[in-house]
Amino acid sequence: MSDNSIVDKIRNNISKKIVNGEKKAIVGYSGGSDSRFLLEILTLIVKDPKKNLIVCHVNYGLRNLESDKDQQLVEKICNSLNLNLEIKNCSLSEEPKGIQEKARKIRMGFFSDLSTKYNTNHCFLGHNINDQIETIMQNIIRGTGKKGLSGMKYTNSIYFNKKKLILSRPLLDLRKKFIEEYCTKNNLEFCVDSSNKKNIYNRNLLRNKIIPEIEKINPQFVEAINNLSKNVNNLDENVEAQKKRIIKDYQSLINEEKFLGRNHHEMINNVITNKSKSENLPGDINIRSTGKSIFLESRLNNKSESYKIFLPIPGKIFLPSGEKITSKIINKPTNLKLVNKNNIYISSNYIDKKLFIRNRINGDKMSPFGTDKKIRVKKLLSDYKVSVKSNYPLLCSENEIIWLIGLRQSNKSVVLKTEKKVIELLVSKNSV
Repeated sequence: MSDNSIVDKIRNNISKKIVNGEKKAIVGYSGGSDSRFLLEILTLIVKDPKKNLIVCHVNYGLRNLESDKDQQLVEKICNSLNLNLEIKNCSLSEEPKGIQEKARKIRMGFFSDLSTKYNTNHCFLGHNINDQIETIMQNIIRGTGKKGLSGMKYTNSIYFNKKKLILSRPLLDLRKKFIEEYCTKNNLEFCVDSSNKKNIYNRNLLRNKIIPEIEKINPQFVEAINNLSKNVNNLDENVEAQKKRIIKDYQSLINEEKFLGRNHHEMINNVITNKSKSENLPGDINIRSTGKSIFLESRLNNKSESYKIFLPIPGKIFLPSGEKITSKIINKPTNLKLVNKNNIYISSNYIDKKLFIRNRINGDKMSPFGTDKKIRVKKLLSDYKVSVKSNYPLLCSENEIIWLIGLRQSNKSVVLKTEKKVIELLVSKNSV
């Protein structure tokens, strides 16, 4: 992959507001090769980097003179690039236990302070694919589930000190070796952390000994674990996308925006991931899985309750029983085929009319396809062995019954061969 294509790929994965200079960005810069490479790329693609990039460096004081030399190099580079630099000095104990978590909290606290100072919550970090594999391996060793296998996200939001931070890691697909070679080739000076060679830290032990041994068995081990991480992330994204659709349809079904708490979100997740067959949601709605499809259904037992729901064209509505009715306009229709009894086409004469669904009432009559004679809906239901006591839905227009839904279509609504537009109607269980 060429240097230009790398720059273009990173540019495409960064918010346009950052690239165009509409939002400032905080850049973590340790002085190592990863953050030096990241800083170089951001100065190339962000408009007016002097104004819109805030470089930050934390000197933990762990390596005495070496830590000070790292800071001096950071100051030198930022000065040569004319970039805004913020430095935090602190002292951490050299005791290895818990030191990485302590350092992380200091970094996040620094990001949080700078976020407030510069009015931006966008933070860029230089994690690469090797860091990702080490993180996942640590999670596996500790014992983890799906979340631990997903590793670090390209972009994720966290709250630290009640401040929202958006963390971006645009180098997650790049190997450490490539980054170091790029820096060397382009004369980008960077420091080397001597503590990375000390195997008293678990991450270093993985990096220096365990992963190289595994690569003797599978030279593509890094790519294999990275692909696993991406597959898990894709699964998570699919679940979230499906959950958003379910919540949107749920709110349409109850005809209001009802608050769903964390436990309700967990219920929906459990049904999506087949941990539960069904769950009860507020508003007397049941979410149910058949294993292949997910349905939203009303739990109301009062079938005699009257209703009238207008149908947008195109658009969709939900009946109290949970069925979804979808309408769309088809231009220049050819070879129209009915999929099943829940799918019909009606004349374009109804496009500009107000269509609505209501329940059956005593005295209803319609002229079903094949006859101009008006027949009582009660008799038609009886012919189809549907209880006349049921609250059966009818598609209507003004004083006309167009469709005894799922059973018979009216004679007047049938599509003519000369029509240039038709309305397609489809009724389905609310499978989401």
